[in-house]
Amino acid sequence: MAQTFSDYEMILIDDGSTDGSADICDSYTTFWGVKIIHQQNCGVAKTRQVGIDLAQGEYILFIDADDWVDINHLEVRYRKLQESHPEVLWSAFMRHGIQTEQSEYEPNTFLFTSISETLKAKFQSQIFTGLFDKTYNRAFLKSHQISFEKYNYNEDRFFNTQVLFYARHIEYDNNATYHYRYNPSSMLREHTKVKMKNFCFDSLMNITVENSMFHFSDNQELQPYFYNRVNELKRVAVRELYREPSFLETLLELFPESSSYIKIKSLKDFGFYMACKYRCYLFYSFRNAIVICSH
Repeated sequence: MAQTFSDYEMILIDDGSTDGSADICDSYTTFWGVKIIHQQNCGVAKTRQVGIDLAQGEYILFIDADDWVDINHLEVRYRKLQESHPEVLWSAFMRHGIQTEQSEYEPNTFLFTSISETLKAKFQSQIFTGLFDKTYNRAFLKSHQISFEKYNYNEDRFFNTQVLFYARHIEYDNNATYHYRYNPSSMLREHTKVKMKNFCFDSLMNITVENSMFHFSDNQELQPYFYNRVNELKRVAVRELYREPSFLETLLELFPESSSYIKIKSLKDFGFYMACKYRCYLFYSFRNAIVICSH
């Protein structure tokens, strides 16, 4: 509310909260330009889409609930946008540890010369695929029907795949006015079997949707990078869920051709290849048996 730039609308969406957040949202109803939406819980992806559908401004940006911005955040980004009117503005940000006082400046170094180069870097997890460091032209999103609705998990990564695929004009800005609070114990990083199952299943389902849209598996230039990303997720699934072969079978049946892209450089690679190709999990059972006995 203290922004130096005033020509904006703020959309607060209460996604079925139970902790008093609804009352906090309602306390802002008297401010001009603030829209408050209360809805039954439907998850982050669908909630973000509600915000996009309601937005009226020329540009859209996201601020996550546990982060904060400098008072000139909107002004700095808008001035940069007005220089050349890009489809996407990609900005630097400050990263803060939630349990420490350590702060890190994250500059924007993602200056790629082609769409293929950008997508290759994305498949190799070399670029940050969050939402808060990007400002999107709303007309661009609408013209290409870019949305969150197809995804249930890791929605920012897959939303930005659509953005990077269609964008022809991306500008970069190293003014870090956004402060990202990094929480190593957040929902995405809590390590439980249920969460790992959901992560692996939803991520591979998202990749299936993604491939049906953009046919990465048929693109000879992107094929190896795409399948390496598939194999990264399968490797996590096999390592964590080999004791549940019936569930794992569902995941390994997706993109069965990905096993031909496994580079066998170690015993771990061989064990992973045998699991994907022949559903043989002996390496993982044997490895964990040794670990248990050693204790």
